[in-house]
Amino acid sequence: MFKNYLLTAIRHIKRNKVFSLINLLGLSLGIAIILLVSFYVIQESSYNQGHEFKESIYRLNVKSKLRGEDRISPVLPVPAGPALLEEFPEIEDVLRYRGVLGQSLATKTVTLENLSFMGFEKSLFDFLDFELTRGNENTALEEKNSIILSTSLAKKLFSDQDALNQLVETKGGKVLKVTGVLSAANRTHFDFDYIIPFQDFLATQPDFALKWNSSSVGTFLKLRADVDLEAFQTAISTMLNGKRNPSTIELRGLNEYSLQPITDVYLGSENISLNPGEKKGDLAKVRLFSIVAVAVLFMACINFINLSTASHVKRAKEVGLRKVIGASRKHLVFQFLAESTLTALLAGIFAVLFADLMLGAFKDIIQQELLVSLYSTELAITLVSIVIITGVVAGLYPAWYLSSFTPDRVLRNKGKNNLLFRNSLVVLQFSIATIFIVVTLIVNKQMSFLKDKDMGFDMDNLMYVELSKKMTNEQGVISDELRKLPWIESVSWSQNMPMNRTRSSASTRWHADSEAQMVEYWVVEDPFIETTGMRLLAGRNFEPDEANHHIIINETAARAIGTEDVIGKRISFIKSSEIIGVVSDFHFKSLHNEIKPIIFKVPTAEELTGRFGSYLLVRMDEKNLVKGREALETVLSAYDDQSGITYGFL
Repeated sequence: MFKNYLLTAIRHIKRNKVFSLINLLGLSLGIAIILLVSFYVIQESSYNQGHEFKESIYRLNVKSKLRGEDRISPVLPVPAGPALLEEFPEIEDVLRYRGVLGQSLATKTVTLENLSFMGFEKSLFDFLDFELTRGNENTALEEKNSIILSTSLAKKLFSDQDALNQLVETKGGKVLKVTGVLSAANRTHFDFDYIIPFQDFLATQPDFALKWNSSSVGTFLKLRADVDLEAFQTAISTMLNGKRNPSTIELRGLNEYSLQPITDVYLGSENISLNPGEKKGDLAKVRLFSIVAVAVLFMACINFINLSTASHVKRAKEVGLRKVIGASRKHLVFQFLAESTLTALLAGIFAVLFADLMLGAFKDIIQQELLVSLYSTELAITLVSIVIITGVVAGLYPAWYLSSFTPDRVLRNKGKNNLLFRNSLVVLQFSIATIFIVVTLIVNKQMSFLKDKDMGFDMDNLMYVELSKKMTNEQGVISDELRKLPWIESVSWSQNMPMNRTRSSASTRWHADSEAQMVEYWVVEDPFIETTGMRLLAGRNFEPDEANHHIIINETAARAIGTEDVIGKRISFIKSSEIIGVVSDFHFKSLHNEIKPIIFKVPTAEELTGRFGSYLLVRMDEKNLVKGREALETVLSAYDDQSGITYGFL
């Protein structure tokens, strides 16, 4: 019987080549798009899902006040984990961790810069199912000065050699022994190049960072079954707030501690500020792409239904004849479903080809790599499911409609009129298409807005150089050399750069009657305003050898002071500081964020010695960008090799 359905379906497709081709292409594109999105959704949903004890593992987050705003982060004091384990029998075990960026490793032949590592306690492998391709999980973090490499890093450092028991050297000259190599199949929200024992990480921290008044590490808890999470969170909050300084509580209020399931960490951390070495996905983007893909496939199915039912006159005679010779409606329904499923199957084959062609463009849209090979089984199941569902959904109504014809009505040319239903489908199809077009235009305008938005400073032709450790103490000499080049218009040192997330803050009072608040400030060299192209609205710029208690503020800060003329006024900022200038407001964070007050000050001798991270901002001559960049690289290479320098156009 099935063979007969299949042969009849093939004959119908051959007899109606144009009709079948249109249906085939429509379904192919629809399936290709939903297949691509399935790649993305499966990958984004896979993080932290493979751990054996995932149902009992929670990350401890804290909601606290920072600069007057609520901030949620997974950062706790170092002693918190062991104290919680001792205090609460509900906790089976604790895993503390911390990520560190900007590291380097070297062998006798290879040096790699800009690496990141995670410091994990030895309970790591009891918590998370990290697989090792080399080494022993039970002992890999036991030894002091041991290191576990990612597969990619092991390949870069040792090529095809066995990395196990090899020696590597850190930036500070410390020698580490490779005790393990991680499998590339591990799918967690952690993003690092290598792992060291947590105790080795703690050995690099100053004493204050190891105490209750400093928060610096993440903490996972493995809980016993049947724990009342709400009551337990309250108990944790009471205990940990009891360890805080009463004066800090009076200033910032009580912290709120919450438990987040590890399975929700990657896609459920939208409003959480993560530790270095952790990453998060975008659940809203996953949902949006899923909706779009389903809508596109739905439109393809509507197209199939409309074309199938539009040919009812031709198929009506076939149905009438089949019924005259004894075919039942059930058999006819199966016949038409076989045709639609076969079409969907062929469309699925072409969809794989289309998806492969579109994969590069799709990666650019989602701005991340798709590791398709890791999910080949899941994707095969997904493709088969999509094909079957599409074939049934697209063919169900035509099968029901066409099989309903009776011989007497066919002979009298009085087939059923389904214009209302088909017209409704056409209206729905065009409505979805119109929505897509309108949304596309809105997105295009939004992108144009982002591209053309006046940020308050001139980003064009402005390069940044992140000074390496070797270069930090020579930044003055490097700046002087760059200023001599004819293709460079201006150079300035800065502790921060626009759009950089890490900034300093200090308690500030705008006037005697105002309350103290935490205000961000930048430490900059005197040509900074000129180099960045910021607009000076009042007062003057910094001068060489500027007094350290002189500051420049932005418009928002000037409004906070509340007087018309702020030049010459003194505010309580790092003792007492005199305002010498006001610059126009500029966006130093995402456009989603309201512009806040900001203060610029010149550096002290200590700040110039490299205690803080620092940058050079270099304004290039627009007509000589290539020569300017080449000259910049030549100057920088005299102080560090290319692998140790991070630079680019802002």
